[in-house]
Amino acid sequence: MARTSEIGRRSLAATGRTELVNAVEEKAGLTQAQASQAVGAVVEEIAARLAAGDRVVLRGFGTFVATESGRRKYRDFRTGEQRTAPPSRAVRFVPSPALKRAVNPEAGS
Repeated sequence: MARTSEIGRRSLAATGRTELVNAVEEKAGLTQAQASQAVGAVVEEIAARLAAGDRVVLRGFGTFVATESGRRKYRDFRTGEQRTAPPSRAVRFVPSPALKRAVNPEAGS
């Protein structure tokens, strides 16, 4: 059963790793241990490729890419002091047109 999570004012159903493993087990005809290993391997490989600086493209699903932000200035609210945050990396996901259509079928072809 999916959990719910609060995002802003909306309550959204959340699917976790357990639900994904159960779905892979059922759809692929694997044991639960095999499905768990498969899901884990996919997640680990995506993370490793992103850490290495590669894009991960899953046709029909989308593209994962690690983006880098430069140094930025911010104000420490406790002291009022101006500080500089170090550069950081974040993961961005760009859905494929097929995934967009599947999620939003009313949008047209």
